Amino acid sequence: MKFLTIITLLLLSCSKTISLRTPANETDHSSYMKDLINLHDFVLKDDSKLFCSQGKLTEAYEKLYGLTQNDIQLEKIKPEDKSKAINLSFNIRIDSRKHLKFINENPDFSDCYSKYRDFTRALRYLEDFLIESVEKEKLGINTYKTLTGFGTYFLVHPDYKTSFTHYNDLKSGDVVLSRGKAYTSAAISRIAADDAQFSHMSFVFKNKTGQLFTTESHIEVGNVTADIKAHIDQKNARTVVFRYVDPEAAKLASQCMFNRVKKRQDQGRIIEYDFGMVYNKADRLFCSEVAYTGFQCLKDKIDIPYTKSRFSKTLLPFLKSIGVAVNERNIGNFKVLSPGDYEFDHRFELVAEWRNPNELKKIRMKDAILTKMFEWMENEQFTIHTKITDKAKFWMAWKIRRSKFKRLKSYMKLEEKMPLNMSTKQMGTFGTLEKIGEMMYQHLEKVSKEKQRLLSFAESLEILEEAREIEERKPLSAQTWYKYFNAKK
Repeated sequence: MKFLTIITLLLLSCSKTISLRTPANETDHSSYMKDLINLHDFVLKDDSKLFCSQGKLTEAYEKLYGLTQNDIQLEKIKPEDKSKAINLSFNIRIDSRKHLKFINENPDFSDCYSKYRDFTRALRYLEDFLIESVEKEKLGINTYKTLTGFGTYFLVHPDYKTSFTHYNDLKSGDVVLSRGKAYTSAAISRIAADDAQFSHMSFVFKNKTGQLFTTESHIEVGNVTADIKAHIDQKNARTVVFRYVDPEAAKLASQCMFNRVKKRQDQGRIIEYDFGMVYNKADRLFCSEVAYTGFQCLKDKIDIPYTKSRFSKTLLPFLKSIGVAVNERNIGNFKVLSPGDYEFDHRFELVAEWRNPNELKKIRMKDAILTKMFEWMENEQFTIHTKITDKAKFWMAWKIRRSKFKRLKSYMKLEEKMPLNMSTKQMGTFGTLEKIGEMMYQHLEKVSKEKQRLLSFAESLEILEEAREIEERKPLSAQTWYKYFNAKK
């Protein structure tokens, strides 16, 4: 399997002495753990220029990107040894953050910001693979609840080992990044120029009695406040807690947003979801704009996150179709607050990271699906095509949502699923995206079962490319997802 190979290839950026085909044993484990420790030592060095200029970040990412599952059998490695590797990789990510201030303040230095994001994403995928393996070896049916539990799927910063053991330990001003399970979530994670692993952001508020709430924005309902349990019950695949360096400023920012959003919520005038993603206007708010707006409430306004994302010009047609306020004139300078941008602001500390091992394979495949979709949009001029019958259904739902037929709206649950500021074109794009994604996912699942193993990210990309070539050769009546997603010549 690919898991030990992931560790090995990562370490090759620091050591060239490891054989990929040597059977896994105690000697090998000691060898790659030693090299992983050497990588940790490298990130601990104070020289940020060296960290950015050595080429190790790019080399490690590129080797991870091309992995397959056919190198070394992970089942020969003891669970406790896998756990050591997971924790060490997590610590590498934590300790490498000491270089973030330099990276943020020197955006043109060796393109280090993008390289560091890639490197961090690769390490997180490494941990995902290992966590899947560790948890699958446990006996019984494993159920997981967000920000609870024990083991490798709930990793905590060493400084918070005793103070953060449960979601009840959250504080006012904490920023919670999460990854949903929908294909639209995968799209939000991959839509910016730098890929991320998060699709949503929640802003935590703790009142005087100690009750925890979140302030957050959802496509379906707009901006709302809710008890923390509502967030936990969403059962996201990945949840990470970040804490701002000035706790008092973060507390005031979260209080401001909680009060503002709740007031509008209580009045029945909910602040709408910002499909346009214009972060410096507070009349509508995208999920990651909630915390930004809160920090703008402060007497001394704080601009977060430090570095903001940009879009690729080649994705302009798709961006327009989902309502982003971009055009040919402004897209070059258009900045957006991606949820993943908060991870790379040096003023936020990574407190804890929780994952649902049962969902990691799914979101890895969905990452690959959306990566391929956006690649085809950029390089092959692919576009999403909503069927006429579906357009008619969306139009009818749109009309009913705005009608006086309360019983019909309630029966169809339109007020829970469809905001008033969503157009029929957006409905078509989001709905068809889910349909295309599910068909691609089922194809990957079929291949995985045939091969009797999990697919790596790179393998999934290759299989999807092969599937595209097959779809292109099929007659129209036999095509599946290609009916909805292709380049119209």
